Amino acid sequence: MKGTIKLFIFSIILGVLGWSYQIVTGSPTGTYYKIGNDLKRFVADPINLNLKVVSTKGSVENLKLMAVDPSNRFGIVQQDVIDATRKSSKLEIKLRAELVKLLLPLYIEEAHLIVRKGSPYQVFEDLKGKKYGVVKGSGSALTSVLLGEEILGTPPNRRIKVSSVQDGLQKLKNGEIEWFLLVCGQPCSQIKNLDGNLYRLLPFNPNRQYLNYEHAKILPNNYPNLHLSAPLPTIGVRSLLIIRDSSDPHVVSDVRKFAIELYKKRQILQTEGHPKWRNVPFKLIPIAGWKYYPPFQDGWEIGKGTSSSSGGRGCSPEEILMGSCK
Repeated sequence: MKGTIKLFIFSIILGVLGWSYQIVTGSPTGTYYKIGNDLKRFVADPINLNLKVVSTKGSVENLKLMAVDPSNRFGIVQQDVIDATRKSSKLEIKLRAELVKLLLPLYIEEAHLIVRKGSPYQVFEDLKGKKYGVVKGSGSALTSVLLGEEILGTPPNRRIKVSSVQDGLQKLKNGEIEWFLLVCGQPCSQIKNLDGNLYRLLPFNPNRQYLNYEHAKILPNNYPNLHLSAPLPTIGVRSLLIIRDSSDPHVVSDVRKFAIELYKKRQILQTEGHPKWRNVPFKLIPIAGWKYYPPFQDGWEIGKGTSSSSGGRGCSPEEILMGSCK
C-alpha cells in the first residue's frame, strides 16, 4: 500500500514538473556547448521542457554517455565519429551507434590544424610521421587519428594523449608534438584565444579529397588574432543533433513538442544564437546510414504546417499527423 502511494505521489510530481533530460555537448568554451545552451534557452525553456546542458570532452564521450545513461537523452556529435563507431569490430562500441537516431543535421564544423608559428610546414601533407596530440573522448581526436594514420600513414606510436586542449597547446608550444587539430565551428573561442605570435593554422590541399570530408574555408575575419591574409583551405565535418531512441510516451510527446518549437524558433536561433546557426539548413535531409526519430519528424511537420498558410489558414496538428494537409 505504501509503495502504491509513493508511486502515485511520484507520478503527480512528474506530471507537475515534467520529465528532465540532459543534452551532452562538449567543452564549455566550445561550439557544441553554446549550441546546447541555445537549444535550452530558445526551444526547451519556452515549452517548459527541463533540459540540462552537460559539458563533456566531445563526440566520442557523448556516445558513450548516451549509451550508459538514458537521462543523457540528447547529444551533439560529429558524423565521422558515428561512421567510425558503426565500423568498429567491438560489438560494445558498435551498439552505441545503434542506440541513437537523428533529429537534425546541424552545420559543417571546420578542422583547425594548429602548428607552431615558426615551424617549417606549409601544408597538411608535410606532417607525415610527425607527433600529434589527441584529447581522449573528443571528436577531434578521432578526426586526427583518421587523418594521421589513414591519410598520412603516421604510425600509432606518434600519437600522444593529452589531457585537454590547453595541455595539447602547451605540448605543441614546448615541441613535444608537431601538430594539434581542433574540430569546431568557426568562430571558435578556443581558436580566437590563440596567441598569433606562438601559433598559426596550416592549410589542407583544396584540390585533394580527404576521406569523406567536405571542403571548407576558415575566414580571416573570424580570427583577427591569427592575421590570415586570405581564406584558409581546410576540411569540414558535419555535426548532428541526435537522440537516444525511446518508445516511452512521455519522451515521444516531449520530443514532438521540442521539434515544433525548434522549427518555429529557427529564425530567432539564427539571429540571436551562436553564429553557426546561420549555417544550419533546417531541413531533414537524407544522411547516409541514418534514420530520423519518427516523433521528431511528426513534430517538425506540425511546426511547418502551423508556421505557414494553406488556403489562407494554417494546417492543424491533426491534419499534419493524418496526412490530410495539402
